[in-house]
Amino acid sequence: MTTSILDEAAAAIIERDKTHGNFEDNQLLTSLLWSAYIAAGNTPDLQPHDVCILNILQKISRMRCGNLDRDHLVDIAGWAELAARLTGSST
Repeated sequence: MTTSILDEAAAAIIERDKTHGNFEDNQLLTSLLWSAYIAAGNTPDLQPHDVCILNILQKISRMRCGNLDRDHLVDIAGWAELAARLTGSST
């Protein structure tokens, strides 16, 4: 029997609590980080590389609310590389 998408998602949420921390705390911190990043910008429109930075900030929130999981660090490095490619500063 195949697991439903909803059942799989429910199991993932429970598992993510171990590495991401409480989802309400995480989402609150992420929203604060994103708001600060957007407010500090000098252009009203987000650019493609900004999406990468916002994803890095979400990973930082997950580490702060959860733990320093290696997967978060790998993802941050990946998002940083993608931002560099989008801005033409990749090596």
